[in-house]
Amino acid sequence: MIIFFLFDHKDIYQIMNNSIIQEILAEKKDSQVLEIIFKNHGDIFGGYIRDRIASRVANDIDVLIPFSARREFEAEMTKLYPVRKVDEKNGATIFTGSDACPCEVFYIDEEVSTNTIGLLTEPDVDINTLSYNPEKGLRNWITGDQNVDVIVDHIKKGICAKYSLCDPRRLRKIKAKGWIVLPEEIPSMSEEECERMDKMWETGNCEQQ
Repeated sequence: MIIFFLFDHKDIYQIMNNSIIQEILAEKKDSQVLEIIFKNHGDIFGGYIRDRIASRVANDIDVLIPFSARREFEAEMTKLYPVRKVDEKNGATIFTGSDACPCEVFYIDEEVSTNTIGLLTEPDVDINTLSYNPEKGLRNWITGDQNVDVIVDHIKKGICAKYSLCDPRRLRKIKAKGWIVLPEEIPSMSEEECERMDKMWETGNCEQQ
């Protein structure tokens, strides 16, 4: 007798990604802060996931928390992190002063989604586009796709692919960390274009052409 098991494709990817998720969550000193984040329906995204998969030391944890959970979240975080400040440039709340990895936290008015992350940061290279929480699993925050094998493979090989018109200053930072940027047809913005975009954001005229 042959028995067929029917799985939703998302369930299959969650199973396939399980070993990678274990690598991401393996840092014991960060276990308590990750528990607080996930208990409050938060997501982690970007560099922390990348560096954990690559077995590198992460500088901080990028976090999204629903605004409705802010009070309870901060009450728990201030017990773990004695220092809290607001970054005037991007509005993030920074938690430091603990043995655990520092956290850069963004509060949002809605449920965390791929679109929400896209409003906070422009994608530069593929290895920075992973996000995770236990309910939604490991996924590409641009597409929502849980099939992230190519991205994980790039991280483990120390390479990355440009995702968009990438700020050359960010590319230099990525290269300075030892990542090899694959040659592609997608160009980078010029320094002048980057400075012009910075001025637009500073003046609130970011919709100008």
